[in-house]
Formats: sequence, structure tokens, C-alpha cells
Amino acid sequence: ASTLVSNTDVFETNTARSAGGAIALDAPGTGQMQLFDGLLVGNTVGEGGLSFSGQGGALEFRGIIGLIEDTQFLNNTAPESGDGNGLGGAIYNAATLELILADSTISGSNAGDGGAIYNEGILSVARSTLVSNSVTDPGVEPRGGAIASTGTLNLSNSTLSGNVVNPGPGNTGDGGAVAVFAG
Repeated sequence: ASTLVSNTDVFETNTARSAGGAIALDAPGTGQMQLFDGLLVGNTVGEGGLSFSGQGGALEFRGIIGLIEDTQFLNNTAPESGDGNGLGGAIYNAATLELILADSTISGSNAGDGGAIYNEGILSVARSTLVSNSVTDPGVEPRGGAIASTGTLNLSNSTLSGNVVNPGPGNTGDGGAVAVFAG
């Protein structure tokens, strides 16, 4: 199995072209991850402009099961570049069993869809704060200021506040906090 365990680590101002500005765990069917007491700040995925956008400004998770606990994601980005792939300002999730985000904060992140999180798998968010995240896509309709989900989404005891959808001229945007839609 492909496994990542990170405890009290800082991932700051890292960049990747297509997936996971700081961390990419790309192991469908085998990947497992645990992030505890971490700080992921100022990470970016994609090239911005009109060239290439990516998935997961700080983290791309394609695995079986993952746990993120007591971790802060601050000011991470997955900017939209016109190709429809600027997904998950902080986190892009495609977990086959579950990704759990607990007792954590995501703030100041931006993407084309899913300002904080873009979920295509199974995601549970508990006792967490998602504030001041945004989606911006001038070409189409951005979705999910905090969370955009085409998968299963479970929310409990969390605060989602001040998240914003910024559509382009003549377009609409959906879900200032959460948008759940068919994939």
C-alpha cells in the first residue's frame, strides 16, 4: 500500500503543475494518508493565466482512506485557466472509502470550483471551520465557495462562513458555501 503519515509538518509556498501543490497522493485502490497538526500555506497548483489549471492547491488525494486532523490550510490556490480543471483551492478528494477532515481550518483558498475542497469521492467534514474561501471562473459558472461535491458529502458540527462565488459577466454561480451536483 502507498502510505503517507505527516505529523506537525509545514508545507509552505510549494507549486505543482497538475496535482497537489504541496502533496499528491495518487494511489487509487491502495493509498492511505494521515495528516496531523499540520500547516499547509500558500501552495499552488496549475500555471494560472490561460495555460493549464490543476487539482488540489495544497493536497490531491486519490486513495482508499485518509484522515486530516488539527490541520490548517491557509491561502492555497487552484486557479481556473479556462480548461475547467481548477478544482479544490486547498483539497481535491477522490477517496474510494473516505477522506475525513476533523478539527481543522481551511481559510483564504481559491479555485475555479470548490474554493476550499472539491470532492469526487466520499468526504466527511467534522468540527471544522471553512471561512473566506472563494471560487472564481470568468468563463463558466463556478460552484461551491467552500465545497463543491459530485460525490458523497457528510458535514457535522462545522462552520462555513464568508465563502464567495465569483462568476464571470453574464454567468451565474452556485452554492456560496456548498454546491452538490451530478458529475
